[in-house]
Amino acid sequence: MDDKAKARVAALLKTEARLEKEMAAAAKRAAAAEGELAALQKGILELGGPRLKRQQAKVDLAAKAQDEAVALLNKAGVDRAAEEKKAAKAAEAQGKKAAELEEAKAKFEATQADFKALEEEAFQVMQAYEAAKAEAEAKKGELGALTAEWEALKKEVATVRAVEVDILQSLEDYRGVAAAAAKAREGALAKLEKLRADHAADLREMGELMGLGGGTPPGAKGKGKGEGRAGG
Repeated sequence: MDDKAKARVAALLKTEARLEKEMAAAAKRAAAAEGELAALQKGILELGGPRLKRQQAKVDLAAKAQDEAVALLNKAGVDRAAEEKKAAKAAEAQGKKAAELEEAKAKFEATQADFKALEEEAFQVMQAYEAAKAEAEAKKGELGALTAEWEALKKEVATVRAVEVDILQSLEDYRGVAAAAAKAREGALAKLEKLRADHAADLREMGELMGLGGGTPPGAKGKGKGEGRAGG
């Protein structure tokens, strides 16, 4: 592997490590957002479930009490009118009805106050419910963004790893070519050595023939050892 390929592989490994770190951070943020969303959904269920039903039941009960108080007032008014016509005959009964009327008025006023308090409490519960729903929607958006970031990082890592595979495959191809070239070179060297051996044998045979078996070609006598090698 040459220096350029080594540098590229090192850069890719560094990029992969950075992306994996970013993916881990994104996964952590996504988990936190999911936890917050779950908590908000639980709060929404609590606000929109039994608690809201209890408040609605209280409002319904107060409304019923108010209706009963109004009916009692009407009845007391009718009875009082009738009793006034018979004032001389039923003074004691009129006094009793007047007391009942005052009691009904007091009960009606108390019921009205309770009804208004319950209405205010129910309104506050609904406001908290709507706020929780809005926050949950915001968290859903944040979670969606984190999910998109996670998917983008996964694609980038996959791309880097694909490039690494291509480089490794190129390196394997290079090694194959280098091995084939080395094998061809060894074959060529072997052939060259054989040719040299054959040539040396031919020279010896020619020398023997020209020197009548003396082993030295004509004109080779008197030459130095080094000169003979240079001429060969």
